[in-house]
Amino acid sequence: MMILPLLERGVRFGLRRSGVTTRYLPTPLGRLHVYDAPGTGRGTIVLLHGISATAAPFAPLIARLRRDAARVIAIDLPGHGFSDPTRAPLTPDLLFDTMTAAIDELAHGERITVVGNSLGGLIAVRYAIRRPAAVAALILLSPGGAETSDAEWQALQAAFRITSRREALAFVARVQDRPPLLARLVAHELVGRTKQPAVRDLLESTTPTDVIPAAELHALPMPILLWWGRSERLLPASHLAWWRANLPRHAVIEEPDGIGHCPHLDDPARVAARVRAFR
Repeated sequence: MMILPLLERGVRFGLRRSGVTTRYLPTPLGRLHVYDAPGTGRGTIVLLHGISATAAPFAPLIARLRRDAARVIAIDLPGHGFSDPTRAPLTPDLLFDTMTAAIDELAHGERITVVGNSLGGLIAVRYAIRRPAAVAALILLSPGGAETSDAEWQALQAAFRITSRREALAFVARVQDRPPLLARLVAHELVGRTKQPAVRDLLESTTPTDVIPAAELHALPMPILLWWGRSERLLPASHLAWWRANLPRHAVIEEPDGIGHCPHLDDPARVAARVRAFR
């Protein structure tokens, strides 16, 4: 029995019971599954997850952010989670174009806070570069997109070639500071997750030359917060050094203790509090 899909369906059911709308947004690549949570605060927050992940693990963060935002939106990336399988091989350009159009449509012309983890961080930066006037604040949680060497990129690709439970457990240990029992129990299902066409297409079509242009990054005008946990074990330290060198001077860079590659999994309350204080 596949436990992870059942858990994610349970999460979706629970979010719906709490007043969160779930729907599908048509795109040329296929429908994107969206969580759209009304809140009691101000503004809209958009949450973007990483490669091979889904939006469902944002649920604890969504619950907390609803107290401070008018809307909290979390999107399953193309070919991920409850979104449709992609109608064409997923490349970085197709991904960015699709997500830019999707965020534009969901935001309804409002200025938004964009929060992105890993690949979601890269998408958030690309969106901010394309739509600087639309982004009120940019919050990056161990983002992808930094300059990387061939060896570093090959090592990262290898990390996603998960073929056994042992490799899956090792991967979970790399992305969380202290993986809970549940994460270890469902780790074996990462074997299938990382073999999904959208994941393999992205990993195979991305190259070390697909780097955010430093000049465009440095020119971003909105408030920017970068969180790079001290327990980051998936991305190399050279990536943090690149962000330090190329983010604009007004960007705030923090290295919290007890936080790994996926801060919303390690401590959603802490992430929510920091987002609340920053935006």
